[in-house]
Amino acid sequence: MTLDARAGAPPAGIALLETCAGFDDENEELEQIFEQWEHWAAEVLESHIAYPILMFFRSTHDHESWVSAIGAVLDATTLLLATTEGGPRGQANATRKIGGHLVEDVGRFFRFITDGKPSAGPMIERVEFDEARRRLAAAGYTLIPDADAAWRDFARLRSDYAGPLNEIARYFAVPPAEWIGDRSYVLHEPARPG
Repeated sequence: MTLDARAGAPPAGIALLETCAGFDDENEELEQIFEQWEHWAAEVLESHIAYPILMFFRSTHDHESWVSAIGAVLDATTLLLATTEGGPRGQANATRKIGGHLVEDVGRFFRFITDGKPSAGPMIERVEFDEARRRLAAAGYTLIPDADAAWRDFARLRSDYAGPLNEIARYFAVPPAEWIGDRSYVLHEPARPG
């Protein structure tokens, strides 16, 4: 629920970054959010692996899930690290690592990952990434100038967690969120005029 005001319901990483850009101290705000979610991911990792029944508890609010919440935070950290210059990079990296560890361990528990590291790719289209870059620029972020290099970095980083995250979201029938869960309704190419 704490993500609603900043990332929407269902939450989206790009929405979190856009909202935080509106604060005078966006780096401090974003750093605090990432730090809180680093601790949250560590707590959930400990509790949900020790007591797997907890994974099945659902939010009492529409469009909210612990799965989409960690996915949105992971997407926000990944976008920040691969796409922008500046920002709380150290905290973003730490949060991405522990959040990825959570997704990986839950994925292994349910045997969505059976050997080695997941490699389903980033599970989003380049056009979606380019739209996210456009939105970040409009929000006031300074982008890494080379869009192709940023896409390669983003795809590499998101590939670490995208496959198991999607499998977990499908398994728990999580309400679809931007880039997470059942994306069958998502158009992969923007509509072309006429």
